[in-house]
Amino acid sequence: GTITVDLGNHTITRASDGAYILDFYFTGATTSGDLKYIFKNGGFKAEKYCICFSGADSATKSKKVEIEFEDVTFTKPSSNSNGAAWLIVNHSAAGCNIEYTVNLGFKNCEFDWSNNTKKTPAVDLSNNNKNGKKYVKAAVSIEGCHINANEYSDDLFCKLYQKDTLVFNKDKNGNYLTLSIPKDSETPGGSYNNGTLGFVKTLKTETDTVYTLAPSFVKEYTPKMSLTLDSNLIINIYIPVKGTQKFTFNGEMYENLSLCDLEAVTIGDDSYYRVSAKVSAKEAAKILDLTVVIVSEDDNASGSFTFSIPKYAKKVLSSDATDAEKTLIKDVLAYINSAYLYFGGSTVCEIDEILGEYKGELNFETPETNATAGLKGATFVLEATPAVRFYLADDADKSAYTFYVNGGKVAAKEGTDKTGAYLEVSLYAYKMCETVTYKIGGVESGSYHIAEYHKYSQTLDNPNLAALVENFIIYCQSAKAYKESV
Repeated sequence: GTITVDLGNHTITRASDGAYILDFYFTGATTSGDLKYIFKNGGFKAEKYCICFSGADSATKSKKVEIEFEDVTFTKPSSNSNGAAWLIVNHSAAGCNIEYTVNLGFKNCEFDWSNNTKKTPAVDLSNNNKNGKKYVKAAVSIEGCHINANEYSDDLFCKLYQKDTLVFNKDKNGNYLTLSIPKDSETPGGSYNNGTLGFVKTLKTETDTVYTLAPSFVKEYTPKMSLTLDSNLIINIYIPVKGTQKFTFNGEMYENLSLCDLEAVTIGDDSYYRVSAKVSAKEAAKILDLTVVIVSEDDNASGSFTFSIPKYAKKVLSSDATDAEKTLIKDVLAYINSAYLYFGGSTVCEIDEILGEYKGELNFETPETNATAGLKGATFVLEATPAVRFYLADDADKSAYTFYVNGGKVAAKEGTDKTGAYLEVSLYAYKMCETVTYKIGGVESGSYHIAEYHKYSQTLDNPNLAALVENFIIYCQSAKAYKESV
């Protein structure tokens, strides 16, 4: 049957770390009937656990329980020392071998997580029982709720097990969920099951920014990211062709997509638009924003996504990528960090956290080079685009110079600076540690290797420049090793 509990605007509090306020325990004596509970008009405040669902070893009957909370405030009063701060815990005892279903509904509820510093979720449905099996199926529905948190994390509201579902419904004002976090926090975004969630900024106060949850994007509408290691770093974003009406990426609006000159690529069985942003190392930790409007079966929906190289690196490092790929992405981050330090005076905190004590290994022999014939000189430049720059002798015929790497001809770009006219060679990262040779009028005339600049940088009283050059070379070596491994 249905049991309704009107809390009468009271808050039930459990200050200790111990047992739960509500404990649903399924035993061998449990009947097969389904149960429904409704809690409304009040609050629950718990230091550790609040509500638990568990099955006893002797439980033999399947069960479905529905619990609805309406106009209820859940509060985590402080950060618990043992980190066990989830509001609702879902697990089974060691020998429980039946499946039971828990349907949770939250309507017009408030989650005050402002004192929770451990990023623990409001609802945790991810725990398996002790024998490694999962006998709880859970479905969570949200309507018109609000979370007040001190920081955003992807599972801030709900941490799910793979069989569980999470559905957001509009309230009478058309809102799915609102979130308040400190105004300087990173723009939120996350994924639940196979859906990706976007948040839209709606209000900014002196201390907080309020976001409204946009409709969830199912897996087929979720953008992807890759990284191209050219002489610059290129962030590639892949936006599903199916359903996409328009999108804005890195400040540029793309509408009338059939008329846009967009590259289409196929990943698996699906088609994607590819858009790219070329970034130099000294700006490569910045966040790029993407907003997509899709036409789904039910309605138009918009989703907001953020991409960055550090964020991408975290995914690579936590995946089953090869050792060569993981080493490469760490060396990319170390190079970016050195560029931020040299050009801007400080490293990137997010990259510092990812790398920890990691330091790549420099491993090359300095080849014999001679870049004098027909030249004022040659050098390596680490500006917006890393390149080898050959300064031409006065009155030289630029068209007579050709450049080669490993016997293959490479392009050179013309330019002039205070030293004079030059021809500049920039390459993919995996080739930047190769010797660049040149011919004048078809005659082999000389060569240059980045090791010359590395040796030069070590003589300067500029440790940040020396570190930048060294980390760039390590990154290029890793790029070559990775290319040879695939």
